[in-house]
Amino acid sequence: MSLFPGKRPVTLVLILSLLWLGMPPLARAAVIPTDKAIEFQETARFSSGVAATLARADVRAEFLALGVAPGEVESRLAAMSASELQRLDDQLTALPAGGVFLEILGVILVVLIVLEFLGVTNVFTKI
Repeated sequence: MSLFPGKRPVTLVLILSLLWLGMPPLARAAVIPTDKAIEFQETARFSSGVAATLARADVRAEFLALGVAPGEVESRLAAMSASELQRLDDQLTALPAGGVFLEILGVILVVLIVLEFLGVTNVFTKI
């Protein structure tokens, strides 16, 4: 006579589920060709460099001003091939650090200095 009558099916289900949990999962492994491994490493390297540049606050603000969502930028970045990422990384590193802002600031400063020497304005005497 059993202490718990009618509990035999529940006990069997619990025993089977515990046995199932103890089984190791199947693993599938294959050899990766060298060219694919190199391409994967290059993609990761260029992707991290480009992502770091695009993650800057000023770059994100410019994207938002142009109406591009940050999620869209990240999804397009993930879809790029290794050669596209390398070309984009090369273009980003070739850009000047200050961009157009420093050029405009320099031109304004030169114009103010020339106007000051000609006596048209008194900008630098007030400073």
